[in-house]
Amino acid sequence: MWVYILGILLILSAAVAIQYRIDINNAYKRLNNYDIKTACSNFGKMSYIDEGTGEAILISHGIFGGYDQAYASLKSLVGDDFKSMFASEIDKSLYETMLPAAPRKKGIKIDESITNIDMDINFDDYEVEKITAPVLVVHAKDDPMAKYENTEKFIARTNAKTAVFETGGHLITGHGDAVSIAIKEFIE
Repeated sequence: MWVYILGILLILSAAVAIQYRIDINNAYKRLNNYDIKTACSNFGKMSYIDEGTGEAILISHGIFGGYDQAYASLKSLVGDDFKSMFASEIDKSLYETMLPAAPRKKGIKIDESITNIDMDINFDDYEVEKITAPVLVVHAKDDPMAKYENTEKFIARTNAKTAVFETGGHLITGHGDAVSIAIKEFIE
């Protein structure tokens, strides 16, 4: 009996390992298909995608959200389908941008050990009021990953437009259409 169970577990483990290898290879292929540009500043390198025409749109999101996630998010809003950014009909390509994690490792470590901590402790030292580009802040007050108090400080010191919701957590669940409308109106 135990041999039978062990055999099934080994087969399942092998299937999971094979599927992981397929998925991670596809993730690297997807990531390598972007035409990436790099800007160097006093703070380090920043990779980005420069595509399309018209006004530049910068989407900023920390930790796992790289240029590929920003592109997938923006494309879902201003592309041919005009899909909701945070709703059930969202294109699964947004979730696929979480992988591969390895190329994001350095940025993740910097976010978790330097940037996020420094901004929490020294926020008043950041000269955010000098930002002259139009800014839209999208946030849910109950987001456990990004304190609303910090977002509130940023909004108070800038001329940012806002789409702030009482509930919804980090993904602003339940407000997909309102988020999409706010972003589209901001872009227009």
